[in-house]
Amino acid sequence: HVAQTIVTLANEAKQHGRPFNIALAGGSTPKYLYSYLASPLLAEKIAWGGVNIYFGDERAVPPSHADSNYGLAKKYLLDQLPIPSENIHRMYGEVSDLHQAAAAYNQLLEEQLPHTATGVPQFDLILLGLGGDGHVASLFPGSPVLTEREKWVAAAYIPALTAWRISLTLPILNHSKRLFLLVAGAAKAAIIAEVLEHPQPHARYPVELLQPQGELHWFLDQAVAHRLEPPTP
Repeated sequence: HVAQTIVTLANEAKQHGRPFNIALAGGSTPKYLYSYLASPLLAEKIAWGGVNIYFGDERAVPPSHADSNYGLAKKYLLDQLPIPSENIHRMYGEVSDLHQAAAAYNQLLEEQLPHTATGVPQFDLILLGLGGDGHVASLFPGSPVLTEREKWVAAAYIPALTAWRISLTLPILNHSKRLFLLVAGAAKAAIIAEVLEHPQPHARYPVELLQPQGELHWFLDQAVAHRLEPPTP
Protein backbone atom coordinates (compact mmCIF):
# COMPACT_ATOMS: atom_id res chain seq x y z
CA HIS A 1 0.00 0.00 0.00
CA VAL A 2 2.80 2.44 0.89
CA ALA A 3 4.77 1.51 -2.22
CA GLN A 4 1.74 1.91 -4.47
CA THR A 5 1.05 5.34 -2.97
CA ILE A 6 4.63 6.40 -3.69
CA VAL A 7 4.22 5.27 -7.31
CA THR A 8 1.04 7.35 -7.60
CA LEU A 9 2.63 10.45 -6.06
CA ALA A 10 5.72 10.21 -8.26
CA ASN A 11 3.58 9.90 -11.38
CA GLU A 12 1.40 12.84 -10.36
CA ALA A 13 4.52 14.99 -10.06
CA LYS A 14 5.67 13.86 -13.52
CA GLN A 15 2.27 14.69 -15.02
CA HIS A 16 2.63 18.21 -13.62
CA GLY A 17 6.09 18.52 -15.14
CA ARG A 18 8.03 18.65 -11.89
CA PRO A 19 10.44 16.36 -10.07
CA PHE A 20 9.41 14.18 -7.14
CA ASN A 21 11.53 14.94 -4.08
CA ILE A 22 11.53 12.22 -1.43
CA ALA A 23 13.54 11.72 1.78
CA LEU A 24 14.13 8.09 2.74
CA ALA A 25 14.11 6.62 6.24
CA GLY A 26 16.71 4.37 7.80
CA GLY A 27 16.33 1.41 10.12
CA SER A 28 14.91 -2.04 9.56
CA THR A 29 11.26 -1.18 8.82
CA PRO A 30 11.73 0.47 5.37
CA LYS A 31 13.93 -2.36 4.08
CA TYR A 32 10.93 -4.38 2.92
CA LEU A 33 9.32 -1.32 1.36
CA TYR A 34 12.51 -0.62 -0.59
CA SER A 35 12.72 -4.20 -1.84
CA TYR A 36 9.11 -4.02 -2.99
CA LEU A 37 9.60 -0.66 -4.71
CA ALA A 38 12.63 -2.09 -6.51
CA SER A 39 10.73 -5.16 -7.72
CA PRO A 40 9.96 -5.22 -11.47
CA LEU A 41 6.27 -5.10 -10.63
CA LEU A 42 6.55 -1.54 -9.31
CA ALA A 43 9.92 -0.19 -10.44
CA GLU A 44 8.88 0.08 -14.08
CA LYS A 45 5.83 2.16 -13.12
CA ILE A 46 7.98 5.13 -12.05
CA ALA A 47 10.04 7.41 -14.30
CA TRP A 48 13.07 7.38 -11.98
CA GLY A 49 14.85 10.11 -13.92
CA GLY A 50 12.38 12.56 -12.37
CA VAL A 51 12.84 11.32 -8.80
CA ASN A 52 15.30 13.01 -6.44
CA ILE A 53 16.38 10.91 -3.46
CA TYR A 54 17.38 12.48 -0.14
CA PHE A 55 17.71 11.14 3.40
CA GLY A 56 16.00 12.00 6.66
CA ASP A 57 18.98 11.11 8.82
CA GLU A 58 22.30 9.32 8.87
CA ARG A 59 24.59 7.57 11.33
CA ALA A 60 28.25 8.57 11.76
CA VAL A 61 29.53 5.67 9.65
CA PRO A 62 30.80 5.20 6.07
CA PRO A 63 28.36 4.03 3.36
CA SER A 64 29.80 0.52 3.43
CA HIS A 65 28.97 0.09 7.14
CA ALA A 66 26.02 -2.13 8.08
CA ASP A 67 24.45 0.76 10.05
CA SER A 68 24.50 3.24 7.16
CA ASN A 69 21.03 4.43 6.15
CA TYR A 70 22.34 5.24 2.69
CA GLY A 71 24.00 1.82 2.49
CA LEU A 72 20.69 0.11 3.30
CA ALA A 73 18.79 2.13 0.68
CA LYS A 74 21.56 1.54 -1.86
CA LYS A 75 21.48 -2.23 -1.36
CA TYR A 76 17.73 -2.77 -1.34
CA LEU A 77 16.52 0.04 -3.61
CA LEU A 78 18.92 2.33 -5.41
CA ASP A 79 21.24 -0.29 -6.94
CA GLN A 80 18.20 -2.00 -8.47
CA LEU A 81 16.83 1.10 -10.20
CA PRO A 82 17.62 3.04 -13.37
CA ILE A 83 18.07 6.24 -11.37
CA PRO A 84 20.77 8.76 -12.34
CA SER A 85 23.52 9.03 -9.72
CA GLU A 86 23.15 12.81 -9.70
CA ASN A 87 19.58 12.35 -8.42
CA ILE A 88 20.81 10.64 -5.25
CA HIS A 89 21.85 12.94 -2.42
CA ARG A 90 23.30 11.19 0.60
CA MET A 91 24.39 12.61 3.94
CA TYR A 92 28.13 12.22 4.57
CA GLY A 93 28.14 10.50 7.93
CA GLU A 94 31.75 9.35 7.67
CA VAL A 95 33.39 12.80 7.82
CA SER A 96 35.19 14.03 10.93
CA ASP A 97 33.07 17.18 11.31
CA LEU A 98 29.39 16.23 11.25
CA HIS A 99 28.31 19.82 11.90
CA GLN A 100 30.00 20.74 8.62
CA ALA A 101 28.33 17.79 6.87
CA ALA A 102 24.95 18.94 8.22
CA ALA A 103 25.60 22.50 7.02
CA ALA A 104 26.48 21.22 3.55
CA TYR A 105 23.27 19.19 3.39
CA ASN A 106 21.33 22.21 4.62
CA GLN A 107 22.77 24.23 1.73
CA LEU A 108 21.93 21.44 -0.72
CA LEU A 109 18.28 21.46 0.35
CA GLU A 110 18.16 25.26 0.11
CA GLU A 111 19.42 25.08 -3.47
CA GLN A 112 17.59 22.00 -4.77
CA LEU A 113 14.11 21.99 -3.23
CA PRO A 114 11.18 24.31 -3.91
CA HIS A 115 10.31 26.55 -0.97
CA THR A 116 7.10 27.20 0.92
CA ALA A 117 5.65 30.71 1.14
CA THR A 118 7.53 31.09 4.43
CA GLY A 119 10.85 30.10 2.87
CA VAL A 120 11.19 26.51 4.09
CA PRO A 121 12.52 23.92 1.59
CA GLN A 122 9.68 21.51 0.87
CA PHE A 123 9.76 17.79 0.16
CA ASP A 124 6.94 16.02 -1.65
CA LEU A 125 7.30 13.13 0.79
CA ILE A 126 9.39 12.25 3.84
CA LEU A 127 9.43 8.65 5.06
CA LEU A 128 9.95 8.24 8.80
CA GLY A 129 10.37 5.30 11.12
CA LEU A 130 9.53 5.40 14.81
CA GLY A 131 11.75 4.27 17.68
CA GLY A 132 10.47 2.66 20.84
CA ASP A 133 11.53 5.82 22.68
CA GLY A 134 9.39 7.97 20.38
CA HIS A 135 12.21 9.27 18.18
CA VAL A 136 11.72 10.06 14.49
CA ALA A 137 14.56 10.55 12.00
CA SER A 138 17.43 11.12 14.48
CA LEU A 139 15.43 13.45 16.72
CA PHE A 140 15.79 11.73 20.08
CA PRO A 141 14.19 12.59 23.44
CA GLY A 142 16.04 15.45 25.09
CA SER A 143 18.08 16.32 22.01
CA PRO A 144 18.96 20.02 21.60
CA VAL A 145 18.05 19.62 17.92
CA LEU A 146 14.36 19.41 18.91
CA THR A 147 14.38 23.17 19.49
CA GLU A 148 16.24 24.03 16.28
CA ARG A 149 14.25 26.53 14.21
CA GLU A 150 16.81 28.11 11.85
CA LYS A 151 18.49 25.08 10.29
CA TRP A 152 16.87 22.33 8.23
CA VAL A 153 19.64 19.83 9.01
CA ALA A 154 21.63 19.42 12.22
CA ALA A 155 24.17 17.11 13.83
CA ALA A 156 23.82 15.96 17.41
CA TYR A 157 25.41 13.57 19.88
CA ILE A 158 22.96 11.00 21.26
CA PRO A 159 24.09 10.07 24.80
CA ALA A 160 21.83 7.00 24.96
CA LEU A 161 23.59 5.60 21.88
CA THR A 162 27.02 7.13 22.56
CA ALA A 163 26.92 8.09 18.91
CA TRP A 164 26.55 11.06 16.59
CA ARG A 165 23.78 11.47 14.03
CA ILE A 166 22.81 13.90 11.27
CA SER A 167 19.09 14.61 10.97
CA LEU A 168 16.49 16.73 9.29
CA THR A 169 14.95 19.09 11.86
CA LEU A 170 11.34 19.64 12.87
CA PRO A 171 10.73 22.75 10.71
CA ILE A 172 11.51 20.95 7.45
CA LEU A 173 9.68 17.80 8.57
CA ASN A 174 6.59 19.81 9.43
CA HIS A 175 6.63 21.67 6.11
CA SER A 176 6.79 18.56 3.93
CA LYS A 177 3.75 18.05 1.70
CA ARG A 178 3.43 14.57 3.22
CA LEU A 179 4.90 12.60 6.09
CA PHE A 180 4.57 8.81 6.08
CA LEU A 181 5.27 7.17 9.44
CA LEU A 182 6.16 3.50 8.97
CA VAL A 183 5.83 1.48 12.17
CA ALA A 184 6.42 -2.27 12.45
CA GLY A 185 6.98 -4.79 15.22
CA ALA A 186 5.20 -5.56 18.47
CA ALA A 187 7.87 -3.63 20.39
CA LYS A 188 6.43 -0.39 18.97
CA ALA A 189 2.86 -1.13 20.11
CA ALA A 190 3.22 0.58 23.49
CA ILE A 191 4.51 3.88 22.11
CA ILE A 192 1.87 3.87 19.36
CA ALA A 193 -0.92 3.28 21.87
CA GLU A 194 0.30 6.19 24.01
CA VAL A 195 0.64 8.59 21.11
CA LEU A 196 -2.52 7.71 19.17
CA GLU A 197 -4.92 6.62 21.90
CA HIS A 198 -3.84 8.71 24.89
CA PRO A 199 -2.67 12.05 23.53
CA GLN A 200 -1.58 14.71 26.02
CA PRO A 201 -1.57 18.50 25.64
CA HIS A 202 2.22 18.57 26.08
CA ALA A 203 4.52 16.49 23.89
CA ARG A 204 6.16 13.60 25.72
CA TYR A 205 8.00 12.18 22.71
CA PRO A 206 9.66 13.68 19.63
CA VAL A 207 7.03 12.07 17.38
CA GLU A 208 4.39 14.22 19.09
CA LEU A 209 6.21 17.32 17.84
CA LEU A 210 5.21 16.40 14.30
CA GLN A 211 2.58 19.03 13.57
CA PRO A 212 2.66 19.08 9.81
CA GLN A 213 1.36 21.80 7.53
CA GLY A 214 0.69 19.01 5.03
CA GLU A 215 -0.55 15.44 5.42
CA LEU A 216 0.55 12.92 8.06
CA HIS A 217 -0.17 9.25 7.36
CA TRP A 218 0.48 6.37 9.75
CA PHE A 219 1.26 2.93 8.30
CA LEU A 220 1.16 0.23 10.99
CA ASP A 221 1.84 -3.46 10.54
CA GLN A 222 -0.46 -6.03 12.13
CA ALA A 223 1.83 -6.61 15.12
CA VAL A 224 1.33 -2.96 16.07
CA ALA A 225 -2.22 -2.37 14.88
CA HIS A 226 -3.85 -5.37 16.53
CA ARG A 227 -2.81 -4.10 19.96
CA LEU A 228 -4.66 -0.84 19.54
CA GLU A 229 -8.12 -0.47 21.00
CA PRO A 230 -10.82 -0.88 18.34
CA PRO A 231 -12.67 2.37 17.66
CA THR A 232 -15.92 2.69 19.56
CA PRO A 233 -18.96 2.64 17.28
